Order: sequence, then C-alpha cells, then structure tokens
Amino acid sequence: MTTVLLVIAAVLVLSAFGGLYWWSRRSEREISYDKPGLSEEQANALRFGIAVSSSQGMNGRM
Repeated sequence: MTTVLLVIAAVLVLSAFGGLYWWSRRSEREISYDKPGLSEEQANALRFGIAVSSSQGMNGRM
C-alpha cells in the first residue's frame, strides 16, 4: 500500500514540476521585446520592467 502511495506522490510531484517547466517556457516565449514593431525605447522599457519585477522580494521589498 505504501509503495502505491509513494508512486502516486512521485507522479504528482513530477507532473507538477513538468507543468511549471512548460508554463515558464511558454511565458518566456510570450515576452518578446525583439518584435519588429517595437521601438528601441519601448523594448528597453520592457526589459527594464522585467528586470525590476524579477529582482523584487516578497511584498515588493528590495
């Protein structure tokens, strides 16, 4: 019985990590600041926003 529960838990954990990996790859593809229609200023602003949001801690603290 414990072996079955262990296998089920392992499958759930692996599928959760697989889902997170797929979601992060899809999110990276959607953020394209190298589109031909964007001006250089807009692309730089988008890059700056990504950098600021990724460097913030919990509750917006640095």
